[in-house]
Amino acid sequence: MGTPQKWVLELGPGVKPGGVLRISSGDELFLKPCPGFAPLSLSPRCIGPSGARVDVLRVGRGMWWVVIGAAGPYRFFWDTPLETTRIDTATVLVDPVLQGPGEYPITVDSIVLLSHLTKCCGPVERWRGVFEPVVKTGYNMIHLTPVQQLGVSNSSYSLHSHHQLADSLGLNGKDYPSQLKEFSTALSSLKRELNLTFLTDVVWNHVSICNREILEHPEAYYNLHNTPNLIPAYLIDREISKFGASLKSREDLLDLNNFETNLRNYIRPLQAQLETLYSVPVPAPTSITPGDHSVDLQLEMRNLYSVDWKRGNTQSGTVCLERLRKRLADRSIIDAGAQDEILRSEVDKFNRHYVVGYVQEIVDSVVSAVRGTVDHRFVQEGGSKLEFPKFQLVDRYFHVSDCTIEEEAHLDVWRREDGERVKTCNGWTMGESTSDMSTTMAYTKRQVVSWGDSVKLRYGQNPGDNPWLWDYMKQYTCDMARLFEGLRIDNCHNTPLHVGVWMLERAREVNPQLYVMAELFTDSEERDCDVINAMGINSCIRELSQAHSFRHLGELVHHYGESKPCGSVENPGYGGMKELKGCRPRAMFMEQTHDNPCPFDQHPISNILALSGAMCAAKCAIGSNRGYDEMVPHHIHVVEEKRLYPCDGELSPTKCALIREHKRLETEGYSETFVDQVRDSVMVLTRHHPTTGEKYLFVVASHWSPAAGGRQQFSISLPGSDAKICLTATMNTDKKHYTESPQFINGYTGIKYNTVEISSLVQISHDNDVITLIFDLPPGSCVTVHLSPPTPAQEALGYYKRYILQGDFDKDIRERFSVLSLSDVNYLLYRCAEEERVDGCGGVYGVPGHGDLPYAGIAGFLSVLKDINTSHPFYRNITEGWWPVDYTLNRIKHLPIGQYLATVFGHLRDVPDYMRCKVFSDIIHRLYTEIRYHVGNVTRSYGDVIVSDGCHGNGWSEFELDLVMSSLQMLGRVGKCGVPAARNESGTKTLSMAAGLPHFSHGFMRCWGRDTFIALPGLLLACNRLEEAKDIVLGFARTLRYGLIPNLLSEGGERPRYNCRDAVWWWCRCVVLICEQDPSFSTAIVHRNFSPKDDTPLENECTILDCVQEVIKRHVAGISFTEERAGPELDEHLMYEGFLIQAGFHRDTGFVFGGSRHNCGTWMDKVGSSDMAGNRGIPATPRDGSAIELVGLSYLTLKWLNKQVGGYAALISQIEGNFEKCFWTGTHYKDTYGGVGDGQLRPNQCVTMAIAPELFSPDHLAIALREVGLKLAGPLGMRTLSPDDPSYRPYYDNNNRGSDWAVAHGFNYHQGPEWVWCMGFYLRARLEYERFTSGTIDPDWYHKVLSPHREYIKGNLYQGLPELTNEGGRFCEGSCPTQAWSTGCLLEFLTALKMCED
Repeated sequence: MGTPQKWVLELGPGVKPGGVLRISSGDELFLKPCPGFAPLSLSPRCIGPSGARVDVLRVGRGMWWVVIGAAGPYRFFWDTPLETTRIDTATVLVDPVLQGPGEYPITVDSIVLLSHLTKCCGPVERWRGVFEPVVKTGYNMIHLTPVQQLGVSNSSYSLHSHHQLADSLGLNGKDYPSQLKEFSTALSSLKRELNLTFLTDVVWNHVSICNREILEHPEAYYNLHNTPNLIPAYLIDREISKFGASLKSREDLLDLNNFETNLRNYIRPLQAQLETLYSVPVPAPTSITPGDHSVDLQLEMRNLYSVDWKRGNTQSGTVCLERLRKRLADRSIIDAGAQDEILRSEVDKFNRHYVVGYVQEIVDSVVSAVRGTVDHRFVQEGGSKLEFPKFQLVDRYFHVSDCTIEEEAHLDVWRREDGERVKTCNGWTMGESTSDMSTTMAYTKRQVVSWGDSVKLRYGQNPGDNPWLWDYMKQYTCDMARLFEGLRIDNCHNTPLHVGVWMLERAREVNPQLYVMAELFTDSEERDCDVINAMGINSCIRELSQAHSFRHLGELVHHYGESKPCGSVENPGYGGMKELKGCRPRAMFMEQTHDNPCPFDQHPISNILALSGAMCAAKCAIGSNRGYDEMVPHHIHVVEEKRLYPCDGELSPTKCALIREHKRLETEGYSETFVDQVRDSVMVLTRHHPTTGEKYLFVVASHWSPAAGGRQQFSISLPGSDAKICLTATMNTDKKHYTESPQFINGYTGIKYNTVEISSLVQISHDNDVITLIFDLPPGSCVTVHLSPPTPAQEALGYYKRYILQGDFDKDIRERFSVLSLSDVNYLLYRCAEEERVDGCGGVYGVPGHGDLPYAGIAGFLSVLKDINTSHPFYRNITEGWWPVDYTLNRIKHLPIGQYLATVFGHLRDVPDYMRCKVFSDIIHRLYTEIRYHVGNVTRSYGDVIVSDGCHGNGWSEFELDLVMSSLQMLGRVGKCGVPAARNESGTKTLSMAAGLPHFSHGFMRCWGRDTFIALPGLLLACNRLEEAKDIVLGFARTLRYGLIPNLLSEGGERPRYNCRDAVWWWCRCVVLICEQDPSFSTAIVHRNFSPKDDTPLENECTILDCVQEVIKRHVAGISFTEERAGPELDEHLMYEGFLIQAGFHRDTGFVFGGSRHNCGTWMDKVGSSDMAGNRGIPATPRDGSAIELVGLSYLTLKWLNKQVGGYAALISQIEGNFEKCFWTGTHYKDTYGGVGDGQLRPNQCVTMAIAPELFSPDHLAIALREVGLKLAGPLGMRTLSPDDPSYRPYYDNNNRGSDWAVAHGFNYHQGPEWVWCMGFYLRARLEYERFTSGTIDPDWYHKVLSPHREYIKGNLYQGLPELTNEGGRFCEGSCPTQAWSTGCLLEFLTALKMCED
């Protein structure tokens, strides 16, 4: 049994993981909402294997722990506290660990099972002798067919009674309870003495036709009375039986074409009867509801027919017309003036065309099925070759007690007493299930392989529909679950799903570690998974001997017997928790099942070694059928066999060795597999250890057919230091002999297993750590080889296991990261291509066949390592050479961590090439995990240290930490960005903030004044980076000129551009926020680059407070200047009038104002550039006048200044007195006052709502927030214009070269596309409103709104939030994939929310 694992499962509505989510008993399971789902006021709930609630405990914000107890399915959903809403999510299947003596506990994959027919085991007193050879061969589980008393047919699955044990067991007890007690004692003794586990079948679908209990409960089986839609099927079945009785000899069957013609002629009268049965009765005259007569009545009737009548809902020999009449009336098909004759004519036409065609379809299916059955049973070579008429033509689908075929003709199938006499036989179908007999057409169309000795049971939808049957089967099921470690569900895919689920819930109540297996015959793996998840099936039986070729056998082993390919990458997960993902249904590989023909009828006996070798190489449970190892040359028939298994002898020494290898590989953790079809007749199956690199090769040469060819000579060369031949086996069948024993089931004698000299089958050649295996294999042979990796690889892998996986690597890197600055982390993790090139580096790492990674740092590799497989270009790239490692080490060699990692990778250089990606991924993920830990602790403003679940106390939640990590992308020391240092320093690159990556990463486009100070509170202040925030504020303060902060800086910093009027107010807000944390910052010294008097270049000093006062004074005086170097060289798109910059305080309102229709002075700064469309030089959104967010920002600044120095109260009062009457429209607040388009609904009002809610009337604010939420809020961002506005254009494309003035060259940049940063202020505005009105905060509402952001950041290769999206959150190609203010504004909001929560 392996080490218990920790798993984390993401849950969300509509998230249905593919395959099966599977863990083992003893593992731990944690839950968290998926990135696209916030649970509102919901909590995850769980229904356990027994149908009862399971405790789900919160262990942190957004994280829960499930109390795993019993094995079986755990169904998860989200539930409200009042349980009024349920959102189903996922099912996790917990595999049992079987407990017992000896080699126990054993896991599901280490089960080795051998099937036995119980009736052939004899009395329980002889079972020890029967099973001792089984134990010696290595099997650890015995599968017994039902131990109940069998019916008249002697079929192992047709039970006379579920509440009576078989007479063949030789029990002394006369009643059922005493039988159970006696049998339990005997079975327990065998388990203890032989170290065995036991499994039996449960038969829920049918009972024997002789079962007397069922006759007293006709409601418990399908008959013509309770399921009248089976009447057509019964009439067909009866008629075919009569036709078979009319035939005289086998000669009547040999000419199948003539046989088919005779059959069609014989059932022609029945065909006419079926047409009458399925016809719609011609209606009597009646009134029809008035309505639209233009509807196609024929189409309406066909639709109704397919839904209501096609399944045969019949009464009195005709299909009921009343439902059609009601439906037609409800739908108002015919108007009041229509004559009844019209309806009668339409019905007649429908009967003559559609119904006749439908019945013909049924007849064709029936004739085809009967012909195929007759061909297989009596005619074709390789068929059953039964004698006729000793055996009836076809098996009956229905059984009528005490009634001949002639007497059946007199039954009135519509009368209750006669209808209940006609019992429906159960059977087998491929694909279509017969679990719902009210809808299936399988019986009518003869698509069932009928078991004529068994009656199909009818449960209804719940125990209340048939209490006796449910209780009867519950007792039987629980009795078997107490006796046996496992249950096999007989006829599983035809078992009503709700019945199987309910019965297994009861079984797991009495046996919490119950193992369940089944054989499924659905038509898809997806449907298999639905059944597996619902019932909690641990293994699905897959029979290898049914492969139609040796290549197909390899495909089966590859598909079902592979867990993970050799060298596969499994991400370690955060905090030691692995992400739980869906996998294929787990197989129980069997060489032969007990209910299928003998494989020796299809293949030579010597092929047994190929099948056994392939099976034992698989990474799953395996099994066989008693008689296969003894080479019994015939099918041990579940019905006809009456002999006993022998009590002595040996099953197979070769199988014993193979099973031993299989179990050892499972125990020692050889969990990776590879299947190589070397030749048509040769397969090499590899089991690989994921950490030691050791391999076991199972080399099998098939003998698929007598003409399969001669010896197979070939060679395999592999890296390795040592090869050990573990097993070489052939089979000599020259002297095989078989004489059937009348008493015991026996196989061939005279067959010799040869463990031959190694040199005769395989030779080993060594050459410089390359081992060549030279094979000379006869057909039907098997060789197993243990291969050790080359000595250097062993040393490297030993280091990997001892130090990386099990040693102090995590602790050592945590210590080294503890001294890293966050700017060092930026360099180590991130930096896009242009950031690297500016500093003279070579750019990011490029992967052939994939392209460049998003970042040069190790976070860039995360984009390809997530869910990587062995066919990915990066996997191939690193397999070919350690180039990603060399690139990384060369890049970080100047960092102390770089030297350490160079030493680590130096020890790993000789790892086998196919394991390089695994090792590299392990190290990269561990590095990233520890960096996250370090960053989380350095940046937390308050609260406890973050622990492995991603959230603890007041620390960061996982999503918040994702945002914090995203903030690091933007803050680095990059050359030539033009940002002045806070102080006159030399030799050190200034910390600067990129507006976004990769679009705004370097040069004058890196640092935007407004972007920097919109994002700074979230990226720095919320992340405990106060000193760095001060430096950036001081650096920009040096550039203060004209009373403004520059929006753009030249590469050298000597030519800043003062073309915006909003950056300075965002800068002032940051000053205010910093001073709230550190009041002394107001006296910090600024080394000015420009004179405060005449704006000429001059170095002098002043304080931050002086700078803010200067801003106010210059605006009060009025700002008006033309930009230096105005003209096309400065901005080729702007008209000359647009270079005139104006700003000030309006004397009438007190509002800050500025701009003109010729320029854009705020963040909505798009200027047209299309000559074709005629928008060149025209601002799309001038926002001249008083922009609402600038009024709020200036008001905040004035209030702070008034506290510092006084003198601004009058201006503050003027703003307060005019705000509502100037901006309120009745539904929302104007975007600007006194400018172009001032009444538009835009999200900028949310800024002022968030930072200055006291300016607003609470009633108006509530109305405005509702309007903004309704009209502007998108999944990720806020619409920049209301959809009601004629200028609304929500799809941005900067490459649009069309002639549409509104969108050409992306003219609609801010005319509808949804900007993410605005969402932060919208949420903050709501939060402030709730705080200052009701005082009640609903955090879950906010987390729900942010659920798309969680999802986006997890899936974004750049690991951040985008600049903007198109309508409805749709991807925008022109958007920057990770943007500073998008992350910053959400971090600022979440910090505020956290304070409210606390």
